[in-house]
Amino acid sequence: MGILEDASALVEGKRAHTYGDSVVLHRRIGRLFNTYMDGKTEVSAYDAAVFLMLVKIARMRHKPSTDSHTDVAGYASICQKIFEEEEDGGD
Repeated sequence: MGILEDASALVEGKRAHTYGDSVVLHRRIGRLFNTYMDGKTEVSAYDAAVFLMLVKIARMRHKPSTDSHTDVAGYASICQKIFEEEEDGGD
């Protein structure tokens, strides 16, 4: 089996059980991203960290887990770090 077949089997098997149908999940993620952006056209580092939280939140909609909760908390801490650096004039 090649890498694409392996990936497809994973997405349609174990990952589908954990996160739900991949098309449904990505539609949900897209809606969350669009809602968050609300007309904004450039993505900042802070936005990128929020996007990663939104991916986890979309997955949690299907099946909450301690791992996802921990990841959201981790991305929130990254958001705070970026926020503090930007407040101090950092890049």
